[in-house]
Amino acid sequence: MPNSIWVILLAALLMLLASMTVSALFGGKLLDLGEGLLRSCGQRNTDIILYLITAVSSSPLPLPVSAYAVFGTLLGYEPGRLITLIAFGAVTGSSVSYLLGRYFGKTPFVRRKFPEVESQSWTKGRSLKVVSLILLGGALSPLPAHPMFAACGMMRYPAVLFFPIVFLAWWIRIGIVVMGIEYISSLIS
Repeated sequence: MPNSIWVILLAALLMLLASMTVSALFGGKLLDLGEGLLRSCGQRNTDIILYLITAVSSSPLPLPVSAYAVFGTLLGYEPGRLITLIAFGAVTGSSVSYLLGRYFGKTPFVRRKFPEVESQSWTKGRSLKVVSLILLGGALSPLPAHPMFAACGMMRYPAVLFFPIVFLAWWIRIGIVVMGIEYISSLIS
């Protein structure tokens, strides 16, 4: 297995262990903090803050979006609402790479710096259905998918397909994290 896969698996394991530790040590205090935050800021304002933080973190910046799902769950956020908000924020941030590829991908600077993006073998001669499935798999993966999103933009992959596919992938990804943390928390309690 390549080293990059081991690094990702190790990071996921460390995140899981850290989540379990935080939940065991501070679960009650985090719930009180979450309830206080919701009381003082209100649900709508808290939703807006979570959306904006996730959108910025899901842009090409390497920030831990899954960590927001962990802490949102530990703070007592309603799971369906949390998953949907983070997925919307994540697709907003992910679309930055898509839009950069779509509108600036043909510039001489981008062609010179990233010549391989335009000739991605995963799209050459493949149907839209196959490319959509590859996009879904890539977006579901814990590996950074921003180069794939930029390539989709450069190759004029339909935005009407891009946004729902990436939203679905993020929704599933964050849903797995939230449900996993809830399950682990129930075992610890």
